[in-house]
Amino acid sequence: FDDPLRALDERTAFVMSYLLQEVVLYGTGTGARVLQRKVGGKTGTTNEFVDAWFMGFSPELVTGVWTGFDNPRTLGKGEVGSRAALPAWNDYMAAALERYKVDEYPVPKGIVFVRVDPKTGALAGPGNSSGVKEAFVEGSEPSLERQNQQTPDSSDFFREDL
Repeated sequence: FDDPLRALDERTAFVMSYLLQEVVLYGTGTGARVLQRKVGGKTGTTNEFVDAWFMGFSPELVTGVWTGFDNPRTLGKGEVGSRAALPAWNDYMAAALERYKVDEYPVPKGIVFVRVDPKTGALAGPGNSSGVKEAFVEGSEPSLERQNQQTPDSSDFFREDL
């Protein structure tokens, strides 16, 4: 990209945003589904449950909630981001999102959507009911051509041609 003020290619930002929305749909952030909005985010927890957080966003708003003590000590066993921080994030976002009605993330040029097998990352065949739609920067998506290419044996990686 040619814009010196842009920190990240918009296609890469879209793919990352799409993945973080899936954290809410299928992962550790499912508690945010109560908002019934298109939001994304990421939970986090440190060792021994000392800190927990949820960082999340909508198309127009980004916010995070951190839970912990000023003098670090455990929050208690099981106090992870989805349990200790996400409920407060939901409360805040429920009120804050009332003023924002946009739930769409504009798809930039150069993004393609492909159904993939969630276990292998390969293209999901027509009979694969577990296939999920994923976003890719055009040219990086799985294809039959790439799937059929032989991957070199790792033992040959440093082999010298004689």
